[in-house]
Parts: sequence; structure tokens; C-alpha cells
Amino acid sequence: MADISVTAAEVLPGTGALYARGVFKSTTTAGQTAYLSTTDGTDPPTYGLFDANGTDELATLAGVFMNGGAAGQPCTVLVGGNYDPGFTVVVGEIYVGTVTAGGIALADDLASGWKTAIVGIGTSTSNINYIGHSSLTALTA
Repeated sequence: MADISVTAAEVLPGTGALYARGVFKSTTTAGQTAYLSTTDGTDPPTYGLFDANGTDELATLAGVFMNGGAAGQPCTVLVGGNYDPGFTVVVGEIYVGTVTAGGIALADDLASGWKTAIVGIGTSTSNINYIGHSSLTALTA
């Protein structure tokens, strides 16, 4: 299946939301998944778009962007707690990062070669409890 379509204007923090602040590595939209750049060595830190079949750095989930912007602009990244992802959530489903830069999908859509990164679990039709776990192990056929 395809990535879930996110309505960026509807992405909102929820109960117990925890944040990190930094700058965008590239143009980004609210609701996309993020990785923390360890190679830039900048202060504030740089966040780019997560990619499940990228290098280990790109496939290490660091959070979800709560705002959008262009490279070099300030960003807010959800790193814990709950959030409204800007789409209708399936309660009890596990959501993962995808091979589309910044994408999100149901765990059922994981495919061979993807490094599994769990974004979170749906707890209501408008809430995901962010987990943020990356295995860095590629799925095999």
C-alpha cells in the first residue's frame, strides 16, 4: 500500500508531548518523520526526513515534525507523548516510517529491505502514542 496522506494543518501535539528543537535539513511538512543528523555537527541540531531504506543515520527515527519549513529554518520535533497525525488513525494499529522520505504507513505495509522503525500505536481515531523505536535491521523476504 501507499504511504498515508497527512493533512499538515491538522498535525497537533497531544497530551504529554515532548519536543526537541533544531533546524530543517531540507524542505519539510508537518507530520513527516524525522532523523537527527549526526554528521552535520551543528548547534542547534539538524533534522532531516527519515528513510527506512537509507543509511543507518537516515533510518534512525528521531521524531515527527510538528511544523514545516525550508532548509535552515527552525523546527520542532515531537520526541515523546501523543500527537494528532493529521489523518484518521486506526485504534490499536502500529505505524511505521517508510522508504518515502518522511513517510508513514501501517506496519502491515513493511516490505523486504525496509529497516523497521515504529512511529507509534493508534490510541484513538485522532491520536498516536509516539514510541520512536528503530531496529536498523532490514526486513528479509
